[in-house]
Amino acid sequence: MGELKQPQINKYISCKSILSDNKAQTTTEYILFIIILFIASYGMIKLFILLWKCKFILLGYGREVINVFI
Repeated sequence: MGELKQPQINKYISCKSILSDNKAQTTTEYILFIIILFIASYGMIKLFILLWKCKFILLGYGREVINVFI
């Protein structure tokens, strides 16, 4: 009789999804949030480095735009 009950328990455990467990879902969302945050911050750092390298060109364009409106 013990052999008949064991497959039923394993079947229940294997059908259980991560989405039904609130703690696992929260942990997964938190990890994904941290990964996305690091990717976004890396992109912003690369953007600031690019802007710093081109600052004089951008300042020249900005001056020309201001001169158009003055």
